[in-house]
Amino acid sequence: YTALKSDGSLWAWGINSHGQFAEVDIQESDVPVKIMEGVKEVSGMMAIKNDGSVWTWGGSKFVSVTSKVNKPILIYKGAKSISYSDFYIKIVDNNGVLYLIENTENLSYDEIQNKKTKLSDKVKFVKGDLFIIEDNTLWQIEYSYGDQMKFETRLILKNVIYADSADCSNCAIQEDGTLWAWGFNDDNIPDFIKGFDVYPQKIMSGVKYASCSTQSVLIVKNDGSLCGLGAVCPKTEYSIPKILMKDIKEMFKNGWALAYDNTLWLFGHNFAGNINKTKIADNVKKVSELAGMKVDQVAVGSCTNASYKDMMTVA
Repeated sequence: YTALKSDGSLWAWGINSHGQFAEVDIQESDVPVKIMEGVKEVSGMMAIKNDGSVWTWGGSKFVSVTSKVNKPILIYKGAKSISYSDFYIKIVDNNGVLYLIENTENLSYDEIQNKKTKLSDKVKFVKGDLFIIEDNTLWQIEYSYGDQMKFETRLILKNVIYADSADCSNCAIQEDGTLWAWGFNDDNIPDFIKGFDVYPQKIMSGVKYASCSTQSVLIVKNDGSLCGLGAVCPKTEYSIPKILMKDIKEMFKNGWALAYDNTLWLFGHNFAGNINKTKIADNVKKVSELAGMKVDQVAVGSCTNASYKDMMTVA
């Protein structure tokens, strides 16, 4: 997991299997380890600093390697949005140009400039294979596999203010607060919700936040109710959003939720439709901006209460 504090410091904890801790040579830690300072956005093992510079660290080259020490490397200057994956990284520069770059994990700053592929102009946000351009249209990057990888972009929705993407799930929120979902890839999910993997389906109205994880979406509505869709629900109810909790004041990317009664909760799930809801603390009045995400395909364990001290203020 990673966390971005309000002072711009970036922290990581959990398992260090892919060099997620950057220069620290330890296997795992329940206590957050500082990676760098001056950060304004993080995606996987890539971060934008306040000056618009983009830095990466770790990666698959560190799997099964004893030492995980690796210094963050500057790969780009002048960026406003990023998205990290093991195969391709996406960077939107200050001029709104979206570039796709193969993640070989060993390219220098100069080499990246010659290997980037331009995908679109006037882009203001990228997440996974989704990006939003200045007219608030949402587009998806699609790949064709053959002797050479080819890329196409496809219009998904109009009037979009936010989108999120994960393995086998995509979601978007339109200006009117409607939630759309597509890309679910599970035979147990009805085609009505799965959208045949391609076409977005309108799920509900009155939505202010949504976050994708593998084959599922967590949703916070304007009335404060937290809903689940997909693998977080029983298989007989995949197509019916399930209310998990009410009176949610704020939701964070890594499954943390702050309720109006100032209790802090952590939501997790398995693929049998069971929700694990754990209270982390009472009397919490503020939580720093969190960007919790799995930076590999392994569950990275749980944190002790001591791990949370720097990331919340208790009344």
